Amino acid sequence: MENCEIKELRKKILNGLNLSYRKLLETRKQLNETIVVSEGGKVVLLEAKKVRLKVYK
Repeated sequence: MENCEIKELRKKILNGLNLSYRKLLETRKQLNETIVVSEGGKVVLLEAKKVRLKVYK
């Protein structure tokens, strides 16, 4: 694969992961659940309704 093909594939994979995470988070918000994430090796519990997503371009 050429370098630009690899970059495009990487971009598509990251976009797919982003969409999946957003869908999961929206479901959790509707159910008013807690989500568990890892931050710097520590487990963090977050209320889904309080989580704000950043948009990266």
